[in-house]
Amino acid sequence: MAIDKTKNTTMSLTVPIELKDKIKILANEESRSANSFIVNAVKEYIKNNHSDN
Repeated sequence: MAIDKTKNTTMSLTVPIELKDKIKILANEESRSANSFIVNAVKEYIKNNHSDN
């Protein structure tokens, strides 16, 4: 699937190896890519903790 650069951008993210491994495992369990898993997790965090934004 092509990235729509009018709505998306890329960024580099440094995480501990253990966290990367856990993200890959959980993403696989949800049939998601690691990127999709992270985006969803961040969206949920913002929705649950910063609903005023």
